[in-house]
Amino acid sequence: MKFDMKKIVLFFLIFFAAGILNALPPVKTGDSLKDSALQANRRTALRCLQLASGYLSEKNYDAAVSQASLGIAYDETISDLWYILASSKNSLQAPKAQVLPLLEKAFELNSWVNYNRDNARIMHADILSDTGHSREAIAVLDAAPSVFSADAEYIRAKSCYRLGDSDNVSKARNKIDGARRIFPDDTRFPLLFFKNESHTDRNPDVQRMTRYFVKTITQYVEVSPDKDAELEIYAAWFASGSDREHLLKSFKARGLSHPLYAVVALESGVMNQEQAFNYIADFADTAIDYELMEEFIQMLDEEAVLALAREYFDSFGGFIQRDTDGDGISNLYVKYSRGRPQDIFYDSEQDGILDWNVVCDYGSPVSGSFPSRKMNFTWDKFPYLNTLTY
Repeated sequence: MKFDMKKIVLFFLIFFAAGILNALPPVKTGDSLKDSALQANRRTALRCLQLASGYLSEKNYDAAVSQASLGIAYDETISDLWYILASSKNSLQAPKAQVLPLLEKAFELNSWVNYNRDNARIMHADILSDTGHSREAIAVLDAAPSVFSADAEYIRAKSCYRLGDSDNVSKARNKIDGARRIFPDDTRFPLLFFKNESHTDRNPDVQRMTRYFVKTITQYVEVSPDKDAELEIYAAWFASGSDREHLLKSFKARGLSHPLYAVVALESGVMNQEQAFNYIADFADTAIDYELMEEFIQMLDEEAVLALAREYFDSFGGFIQRDTDGDGISNLYVKYSRGRPQDIFYDSEQDGILDWNVVCDYGSPVSGSFPSRKMNFTWDKFPYLNTLTY
């Protein structure tokens, strides 16, 4: 048999070349290059997530914001980064209107790497409750799987109180009644109870829970000494007889202070009217709650003290804040100068975005705006408008 050496050599060269080509990595197409870049970006985003998580746990919120934002720039599909960004901004006192969309983005993506999604649900519900959406807050916590923790139960209880109808108020009381057994050291529950109930309410459940909290108030104070001033004075307001006397003495002896003390001390005869007025005025010089001051003024009946009060308010120069919707959060703020309104701010949802504000000249409105509508206006002589720009 005759062999053609040229053909044989050519065959082996082709076979050898094919082997080399198969051993080489494939040439990357446009799609594969894109996938490789996405993978690299995700690895960078995950490193940013690790750093941001560490900064958040260390309460270095500015650094956490920076790293979370950088991570989102590399890969915006990671829910954890949006949650860390929201949590850090919230801790930095950013307006809730800026924080809420970040949380909503995290849930929209629903792509979690490390963080427990329930932490984000609790934060989401808390902000919803504090911005006038209590029903939605409860729904977030109750959605399957339901979240149960001290934080979750506290948010449910305050949301039920804010809804305000008899059924929800009853639910709030039940939540607090259960929490005092399950979370016996959590001071938020007795304080929430005192702030939302009336010390004159004869409801059997209110009376029973009042007796319990007043009796065990020292237990709560011991575990949270930084909050005992407000909690203890509210307990004194709800207490009666020797219990109230003991709590007021303890409050004063430890050098604690709170504007409510003037009301309780005056009602109990511990202070006379002039002493009580001077005490509460020290707080009002900076800022005072309208409802508290109104309740206090109605207790005054001595002409000399009423004259003192008139003189004080004729030159008043502090802030008066008011809770206009009864949810326990002030949303109307009035800055006074020489006893007349100077600036008025209204934030209906308490989300940090003003609905409107008014500037006054010795109590008479001269200009204002609706920031959310980008509308500004001035008055010629109130109530007659001079200009309106939109």
